[in-house]
Amino acid sequence: MRNYLLIILLLGLKLFGEKPDSLKRVLLNKNLHDSERVKILTTLSVMYEFANVKDTAEIFENQAYRLSLKTKNNKGIGDYFNYIGRKFYYIQSYDSSIFNFRMAAKYYEIAKSKTGISSARNNIAAIYTEKGEIKKSIAEYRALIDFTKKNNDTTFLGNAYSNLGNSFMSTSANDSAIHYITLASRIHEKKNINNALSSDYYNLAVINENINQFEKGLFYLNLILTSSKKQIPNMINKVYCLKSSVYANMGNQDSADFYIKKAIASCKESGDKLTLLEAYNQHFKALMKKEDLVNARATVLEAIKIGQEIGSEYLLGVSYNLFGSLLVKEKKYEEAVKYYKMEFDIALKNNSSAEIMESLKGLAKSHTLNGDFKVATMYLDSIINYKNNLNEQAMFKNMKEIEVQFETEKKDLQIQKGNSDLMASKAESKRKSVILITASIALIVTLFFALIALVNFRKAKKANTLVQSQNKTLEQKNHEVELQKNLVLEKQKEIISSINYAKKIQSAVLTGEEVWKRISKEYFILFKPKDIVSGDFYWAHVLPNGRAIFALADCTGHGVPGGFMSMLGNSFLNELVVENKIFNAAAILNKLREKIIKALDQKGNSEQKDGMDIVLCVWNKMDNTLEFAGANNNLYFVRDHKTNELKGNKMPIGTYVTDNTPFTSQTLQLQKGDCIYLTTDGFADQFGGPHGKKYKYKQMEDVLLTIHDIPMDQQAQILEKELDDWKNELEQVDDICVLGIRV
Repeated sequence: MRNYLLIILLLGLKLFGEKPDSLKRVLLNKNLHDSERVKILTTLSVMYEFANVKDTAEIFENQAYRLSLKTKNNKGIGDYFNYIGRKFYYIQSYDSSIFNFRMAAKYYEIAKSKTGISSARNNIAAIYTEKGEIKKSIAEYRALIDFTKKNNDTTFLGNAYSNLGNSFMSTSANDSAIHYITLASRIHEKKNINNALSSDYYNLAVINENINQFEKGLFYLNLILTSSKKQIPNMINKVYCLKSSVYANMGNQDSADFYIKKAIASCKESGDKLTLLEAYNQHFKALMKKEDLVNARATVLEAIKIGQEIGSEYLLGVSYNLFGSLLVKEKKYEEAVKYYKMEFDIALKNNSSAEIMESLKGLAKSHTLNGDFKVATMYLDSIINYKNNLNEQAMFKNMKEIEVQFETEKKDLQIQKGNSDLMASKAESKRKSVILITASIALIVTLFFALIALVNFRKAKKANTLVQSQNKTLEQKNHEVELQKNLVLEKQKEIISSINYAKKIQSAVLTGEEVWKRISKEYFILFKPKDIVSGDFYWAHVLPNGRAIFALADCTGHGVPGGFMSMLGNSFLNELVVENKIFNAAAILNKLREKIIKALDQKGNSEQKDGMDIVLCVWNKMDNTLEFAGANNNLYFVRDHKTNELKGNKMPIGTYVTDNTPFTSQTLQLQKGDCIYLTTDGFADQFGGPHGKKYKYKQMEDVLLTIHDIPMDQQAQILEKELDDWKNELEQVDDICVLGIRV
């Protein structure tokens, strides 16, 4: 994680230059002060914890804890709770971890250990970031920054700024991220903390790459490379990898190839197998784009070999996924299934929900392309079921954490009881004298307040008359406000009622089920208006001469304005096709544009740009051909397990720079089993996902390819579930409509 737990800083010791054996010999000194003994025991615990010898670490920490209790060493007790917090963190029991870090902070406050307090608070904020509770993380970091400023702790302040920036970075709040990481870099530069400064520059490069500020990203990476100071181990390797990624995004593939090869060579020279594995995975993707399957195979096999050597299960799972994609490209579907299953096993073992989903998608795709549609459908169902089960798993995990947290709270109560018993005898000796003094003071205070009460009573009586007068005026104002409020509510109710009635009219005008069933028995319509009425509409008409004409349109705006435009478009299509008997796709769009421009009184230079985007098809069932014309919209169809796209004209139905340019049509020879898909831009433009970005057409095409062989009604359900999962808590940004028809 970027917001790493600060384990060493809370010790406040200079003992890490020692070796465990020498520290153990110091413990044999019988004249060693108890506070120093606690420090050494805690240091040994952390040393063995870093060395991953957890049992030995726990032995030393428990010894330090018992001695701290015995000697009332609050700093040592804080260190113990800090250890327990880290222990829960390692097993991802985050709530219990936070509870123990808060207990650590409490005892550090009693011990007046500013470093300990800062460290515990940092750890709490870091865990909130890892949990994805960014608002809580940011609040904790802001409180930590205030604390470090008050104590003039610039070293910790730099770290807090850096981690706060990383929290903003994880939510793509890039301006705030850049601001705080830049503040951190200034402190680290001033204090010559070079490792932290390099990390700051690296993160600034990552952010600038994400926002397409590639030159700035390269600037920060070059700052790291040109520094004469000693770098964090393996930082140079990571810089080369990132430079390759930046150049690839800039379209400079030669430079991208140069730096990824340099990263691979540097990783081999320094023995940095972890970054080497990342570099191989990155290089593989570039080779796949070039269709260089031979070198791509060699690269991913090297990555798998390294992953198996170093035991990096996450990256090894990624490599299995990449190899699976190569095998699919080579049409070796059964072997691809093998590697996707290996990825799935690793993801399941590590409870990595994102990788579980990727492996299931890979399995579904491999079985689909191999013709195992029944098995593919099973994996598609598994994807849906797994998403539903994630919440149940989280609930079970929380129950286990509560159980462990109870045990920790019980220990804390025992500590508090021990402290209370110790203080009880001293308190008793002072109690009697305190009672006598308190009683005397209470009598004097009572007389004083009685006098004040008498004066205040007289003032209150006078003020009460004034308040009563003001209350009457206020009641009159409240009555007027209430009347206005009721009037507004009544008007709002009338407006909503009118809009709901408009929805009924729009629903009645939209082409009904009986028409669509005459076009094809296998179809679906996913229709989700943003507001009550929709600017998207679908339309169809079946002709007696063996033709079927159907269209999907997206009018300017949504809600009531979009609804008016959709009614207008629906009416004009009926007039052109049903009444005027125009059956050519391009001709229909040309005439529709003329009518829209005339109806809206649009002029060439007018600022009025209302209109619509539309995709329209004429299906001639006599020779099984499909004539297509589009205005800013494209047609998608899936055939032979491949997604295809027919592009429409890049102009709308309405005024445009090239109003006189006619629409053109394309003809497609259909085959049995083809799946035709029409969509407005609402689905692809919906914001969501882990980073709040657009869904995009490419991702939609991948889903359509995966689901096209299952029944059409199930396709609609999966698309709707995919949309809901992507959108999550975000607002729907536009009307959404997707139409699917199987030939």
